[in-house]
Amino acid sequence: GWIVLELTDSPLLVTMTQGSFFIPMLLLSLVGGLLADKYSRKLLIIFAELVVLVLYILLAVLYRMDLLNPFLIIGITLASGIAFALSTSARNAMLPSVVSKEALRNGAALSTMSWTLSFLVAPSLAGYFISIFGESITLFISCGVTAFGLTQWSRIQPKHGPWKSPAKASPLATLIAGFRYVRVHSSIGSLIILGGAVMMLSMPYQALLPVFARDVLGSNSSGLGLLMGATGFGALVGCVFCAMRNTPIILGKSLRRAALCYGFVLILFSQSPWIIVSALIAILVGLCQQTFISANFTLIQTNVPTEILGRVFSIRYMAFGMMPVGQVAVGYLAEIMSAPLATLLVGLLSIIAVVIILKVFSSLRSL
Repeated sequence: GWIVLELTDSPLLVTMTQGSFFIPMLLLSLVGGLLADKYSRKLLIIFAELVVLVLYILLAVLYRMDLLNPFLIIGITLASGIAFALSTSARNAMLPSVVSKEALRNGAALSTMSWTLSFLVAPSLAGYFISIFGESITLFISCGVTAFGLTQWSRIQPKHGPWKSPAKASPLATLIAGFRYVRVHSSIGSLIILGGAVMMLSMPYQALLPVFARDVLGSNSSGLGLLMGATGFGALVGCVFCAMRNTPIILGKSLRRAALCYGFVLILFSQSPWIIVSALIAILVGLCQQTFISANFTLIQTNVPTEILGRVFSIRYMAFGMMPVGQVAVGYLAEIMSAPLATLLVGLLSIIAVVIILKVFSSLRSL
């Protein structure tokens, strides 16, 4: 995001770049869920990690040769998003194959913690690395981290292979079975709907952090690293809380409270003119964000049979794939108005949407 902002000075292109990573989730997550329930989940993940490593190396080399432009960045980000969309259901559905049933809730919390490290903490470290080493070396460091992750995935040994669908079941029928399960089990469907709404309206805040750091708070890449680090710290606290307090009743209450509070803390963040105050509020943003994601993920993970888990998660990520819509919208608003006003508006919309969803779906109130 910072590199695109420096190249273009456009909040819209910054949000489009980050949104391009999640667009494939909307279009391809169902295919990924089908693959996760029919083939080796481990091999799917390893192949996706290998593709991402090649793309990161390409990005680093192009930047080093001064051949990088915003549209190449968007294209590479889109390609890595495709790899992620086709493998993310396999990542989540493989969890019951590597941990015991008794440890599944803690495993789910740790799984979301790894997501936090990759999407929140890692970018904050990148901000600091950019300020110290520059963009080029930071990109090559990212390649090294991805290569290390690839080796770790190759060492995992699942307890059993993927469930095989009946020979006569077509891919379409297999996908329909996943939608049917979500429709019949209303609590799972309502969790997916609430998750999609929160992701679309609240998550775009992160795409605007480079704009807040430079244009609103008058800082540089180190300021961006501070905001991302604060968000990541709050998110890790949320992960630890959900891991320690992971009974269904507590997770249900945490889910509802975090969803509501998320919009309020976004409004507070949008009105702060000081970077230290913004960083403190960002801790609350990360706490609400990750508490909601962890509770949502764990409640689905522990209540869906493993043989259909890949398809259910694919539907969840298809709903989460609406996030680019929110990112592009908030980027456009920031372009024509300002980043603080755009964030204020999405915070208000998030509160309204959560209240309506909690009112309509009684199964969420009884979690």
